[in-house]
Amino acid sequence: MLPAQHWAYNFSIGADDIDSITNLLLDNETPLTAVQLAGEILDRREQGKRQKLKQLYQDTKVYRPADNYQVGDRLIFGHLDFATAIIISLRQGKSTNLEPITIAAVEFDDPYHQTNGDKREFVIDFAADHPLNNHDQNRHPSLVDDNYSIDDIL
Repeated sequence: MLPAQHWAYNFSIGADDIDSITNLLLDNETPLTAVQLAGEILDRREQGKRQKLKQLYQDTKVYRPADNYQVGDRLIFGHLDFATAIIISLRQGKSTNLEPITIAAVEFDDPYHQTNGDKREFVIDFAADHPLNNHDQNRHPSLVDDNYSIDDIL
């Protein structure tokens, strides 16, 4: 099973699925096997999920401490389960070795990622080595390999 398909463990058919299958059977006027029907349900759900993610991550940038951002930029935090946030303010600070750094205050779209219901702060424009700066490991969700088919899921 593909890691992204964890929902398959609790797979159940809902009213939308029944409507979709009914329409499919009426349009085709041909009986389908259980595997073909399951494939159609999975395909419809997968297309819906991809469309929803495309809308969610549209016009976003991956948070990397080394990158420079501006107020109003929308960021994705891969290390926080791809949570999205908007930069609401920037301020100057000092690192432990007294080098100047920039701090971005962000407001997450999902309140779960907020701290005490308030903004959270992240270092930006920080040239030091950091694991989140690795472009191969910290990629935009639109670049994640989704080269799998419905047959792979089945």
